[in-house]
Amino acid sequence: MSTIICGGGMRSGKSDDAMNIVESYHNLGLKYILFQPKQNTRDVVDEKPVWRTGNYNFRLTYASAQYYQGPEQVISALSKYDIVGIEEPHWIPKDELLEVANMINERDKILIVAGLNYFHNGVPVPQMQSLRELKGSVYRQGVQALCQNDLDSGKRTLATRTQMLIDGKYPRFDSPTDLPEKSSERFLDGGAGSVGSTASYYPVSVKNWEVLPPADEALFADYKKYYLDVKNRI
Repeated sequence: MSTIICGGGMRSGKSDDAMNIVESYHNLGLKYILFQPKQNTRDVVDEKPVWRTGNYNFRLTYASAQYYQGPEQVISALSKYDIVGIEEPHWIPKDELLEVANMINERDKILIVAGLNYFHNGVPVPQMQSLRELKGSVYRQGVQALCQNDLDSGKRTLATRTQMLIDGKYPRFDSPTDLPEKSSERFLDGGAGSVGSTASYYPVSVKNWEVLPPADEALFADYKKYYLDVKNRI
């Protein structure tokens, strides 16, 4: 039927958008099932996976989800559900995700995906790019994120990148792109933080975005393409 892709940086509203779409279809009588990759340790409530809004101050909303275990799990669900939702697709191998998307479309169901469009180093997320190339896909860009650095100084600047810190320090271009942020159930504790995390993430403008050169010198051309050239254009 169709694939709806809600993309953007951190706190850009991509999850809010995806949840609103699921809710709209649910109100029309369609049945839905939501999935999270097991690597996503942030979106957890009472030790169970959820989809949730990213706005802690205005609306605290979450919906129960299941941990994604593979294509067979999705296939078995298609006889009962009209809508399949998948968050954080960068943790699912690209070819496997495309297999799932094609299975859903072949059965005239709807796939709704919410995820980052860029990794911390500025490299596009291949899973999101591949989904956008599917026939009948619709892409919706989240635009509500504001740069955390500028907010702290009283400014209002649109954020288009996600800043990662590893143990409180800026990452290299070739630092791992899939470090989870431990939950600590901050969704329910008002955003108290993620105790024990090695990685943390927040939205930033390109101007305030920091990525250190790669340890592997062979990657410097990519570093220039995805980071330095982007910074130099602002």
